Amino acid sequence: RILKNNKSIKFLYASGPPFNTHIIGYLAKKKFNIPLVIEYRDPWSYNPYININNKSLDSKINMLIEKRILQSANIIITVSPALNSFLVKNFPYIKNKPIYYISNGLNIFRRYDYLKNQSKTITFTYTGRLYGKREIFPLLKIISDLKKENFFKGFNFKLRIFGYYIKPYLEDIIKKLDIEDCIFLGDFITRTKALNEITKCHLAIHIGEELNYPTIAFKVWDYLSCRKKILYIGYEQSYTANFLKKYDFGIIIPLNNLVRGKKILSDLIAKIKDKKFDSIIDDKKLLEFTWEKKVSKFINVVVKEIIEN
Repeated sequence: RILKNNKSIKFLYASGPPFNTHIIGYLAKKKFNIPLVIEYRDPWSYNPYININNKSLDSKINMLIEKRILQSANIIITVSPALNSFLVKNFPYIKNKPIYYISNGLNIFRRYDYLKNQSKTITFTYTGRLYGKREIFPLLKIISDLKKENFFKGFNFKLRIFGYYIKPYLEDIIKKLDIEDCIFLGDFITRTKALNEITKCHLAIHIGEELNYPTIAFKVWDYLSCRKKILYIGYEQSYTANFLKKYDFGIIIPLNNLVRGKKILSDLIAKIKDKKFDSIIDDKKLLEFTWEKKVSKFINVVVKEIIEN
């Protein structure tokens, strides 16, 4: 009724996942002939996290629906150039459509605790879910190996984990690795409390995948909003890893090379211990990623492709 009676609506905007929003946008465009803008924040049919046989009936139906929606869209927006390429590769007929990337953004959180630290405890913090291809075991194994070598002698080290995870599974691994004194397992906490924990730690932890996933997890933007550098454990040539390296926002530990990973982590902790590593990001380096900049870019895209046409 709103769409039918309101002639001032210039376009429909559908953001996914969940991708039922794209379906609703597609059906609404068909019924009311209003231009449709669709945004992808993750892959849909070809998502590597979904272990579906591409020849299965469900997969074929999803691909058909996605194909029709992409063909119908007036503008396609993704959150990364890698996702742009991913979509064009899997749906090559969209390459001549208006397709833009506008990354997620951040609000710079200027209240934080400087850690030019007087404490003898070096703290790394992870917040969020551990699931699917995000495996924290390699980091725990590196910490265990360092402990066996008496690396932590003379100071305390603590990896703090908050969020959703299988607690008995992690507790068993931590016990077998003999690192109970190095790990704190917290419960799920609100986003506000999570941001507060990140501001108090030396480094934020992000667990990635052993694959080149074409987007950056929203958790990364939350970490950056706290002006906190990130220790990323994942695929060294991934879009996320290259982004962090390009802007000097973090350090990468490769999932497939724990020997080198141990050297990277030990060198990093030594620098923090000797106060030769600054984990705070200069807010000037974050200005181009603020929501204000992202909204401005979105408005320019819509004006160019819909309002002026």
